[in-house]
Amino acid sequence: MSTPFKCAVKDCENHSHQGKFVGLLCSPCHAFVAGDGGLYSQAYRNSRSMIDLAVAMEREAIGQKLDDIEVVAKRLALDLECVLLNPSKWHNEAHESLQQYRNLMDTWYPQEHVSPLGMD
Repeated sequence: MSTPFKCAVKDCENHSHQGKFVGLLCSPCHAFVAGDGGLYSQAYRNSRSMIDLAVAMEREAIGQKLDDIEVVAKRLALDLECVLLNPSKWHNEAHESLQQYRNLMDTWYPQEHVSPLGMD
């Protein structure tokens, strides 16, 4: 019989004589690392704060995008009404709003420039 050893995951208290091991990892930690669950493992608990931080950062970025698009959408809607009522007076304002929207989309989703003929 081999000497009992501790799971290799930091702060995990499982030992080889207490349950199933896969290599140097206890079964719950191995399941988490392998992507098969392991939500009760120390490996999951160790990474949870990093996962929460990443989710919070993504939500903040999405919230900022929604705020930005809301401002642009309101201006586009107002300019559309105005240009429909008096095209000659509001034509330039509507084009400025449309360009503001295009600039925002280019910032969010940059793409390589392709000339109309497909040559640069």
